[in-house]
Amino acid sequence: MAHSSSGHLKKNITLFGAFAIALGTTISGGFFLLPSLIFAQAGPAILVAYLVAGLVIIPPLMCKAELATAMPRSGGFYFYLDRSLGPMAGSISGLGTWISLTLKTAFALVGSGYYIGVFMDDPPVVWIAIGFALCFMVINMLGTGKAAKVQNLLVICVVVLLAWFIIFGAPEIQYDHFKDFAPEGTGSIVSLIGIVMISYMGVTKLVSVAEEIRNPERNIPMGIFLALGIAMVLYLLGLTVMIGVMPADALATTFTPAADAAEVISGSTGRAMISISAIASFLSVA
Repeated sequence: MAHSSSGHLKKNITLFGAFAIALGTTISGGFFLLPSLIFAQAGPAILVAYLVAGLVIIPPLMCKAELATAMPRSGGFYFYLDRSLGPMAGSISGLGTWISLTLKTAFALVGSGYYIGVFMDDPPVVWIAIGFALCFMVINMLGTGKAAKVQNLLVICVVVLLAWFIIFGAPEIQYDHFKDFAPEGTGSIVSLIGIVMISYMGVTKLVSVAEEIRNPERNIPMGIFLALGIAMVLYLLGLTVMIGVMPADALATTFTPAADAAEVISGSTGRAMISISAIASFLSVA
């Protein structure tokens, strides 16, 4: 990490960099893997689960944004708990954060391996994940500012390709796919909200690099809520396209729902484009 002469980390991350970190750690499995798994349990009503989950997470995001602007130091939750409740609470929080980040990153790296499988037969998923892990370890050792520049490029790629997916997929939507909106009843929607909330949790990771963000009082809350707003729009519109263009049985059984929907929209070219977007998204999480 780069340090200033005062001993603090240099503030290299702009508003767009903060937005890219928050959005890049949010749009991944929640769009490219999870929809097919929960569609099998709730049908088109997963749109309600994604909407409610995004709204429910707003109050805790406001709390974390307030803490991060009051104490803009690297470490995130660990730093706050260590200062308020003591080293024991901080250590427990730090261990929990490390475990959650390890699992989320592993999921992203393996997910990228499966989407790379769109371009090759029998991909070595584990070795692909290990290779990317080593690559990003080196980038992160160079400092969050360097990682943020890579993140910016990946997020731009993801947003542009998902915008293409939504714009060109909208005219292909078959509205009769939404007639049986909640085949398993409203209870299935409530039970899935907690699962879907995981799709938005990446937004909170921005506070872990608060010390390196320029003008944190402005850029941290703006970066967090811009990322949440864009994520909700992309999730809801993208899922509407997926549900509208794919037969229900096909959507419920695939592990690459976005790529399969893109193939319906624009053939093999569309499948390749969205697969590239998925890979960029998973790598931005990593």
